[in-house]
Amino acid sequence: MAEAIKKISVQEGHDPREFALLSFGGAGGQHACALADILDMKHVLIPYDAGLLSAYGIGHASPEKFEEKLLLQRLDESIPMIPKILESLFAMAKERLIKDGYREGDVTWKKTLIFLRFAGQDSPLEIDYRAGDDILFSFRQKYISIFGHWIERDVEVESIKVIASVKAPTRMM
Repeated sequence: MAEAIKKISVQEGHDPREFALLSFGGAGGQHACALADILDMKHVLIPYDAGLLSAYGIGHASPEKFEEKLLLQRLDESIPMIPKILESLFAMAKERLIKDGYREGDVTWKKTLIFLRFAGQDSPLEIDYRAGDDILFSFRQKYISIFGHWIERDVEVESIKVIASVKAPTRMM
């Protein structure tokens, strides 16, 4: 757990020692102090209802379904097809939510993710996409923010994912 926390924090440009560790889940308090010690963190926050956070969160989460399509094509070849692919993926995700008993009018398009990589590379980067975005520009920005440089090479679309969600009901607390 400590290695995962360290890896993700450093990857995002943060030093875990400069933050407090937030403990949650039923056994979170049993592990938090040991993890903080390994990570050289000085503060641990354990909410009074830490054991309920997972159950509380799932109780308030909106139901979602996603559909994904593997493309493995150059970006410039894929761009004309993307709107049609997105519509198709959303329709399939929406249909799955309707089959689960949710009303069609309550299903919304939550998110679109496009997974891009340089030709010849193995691992794609996930780009949060909105209609009208310059996909190559978004990929370039993310790539440079992670790796600090840019490579002049063909970019390819590995896959596309659309997430559909049911509008969360209003709850009185």
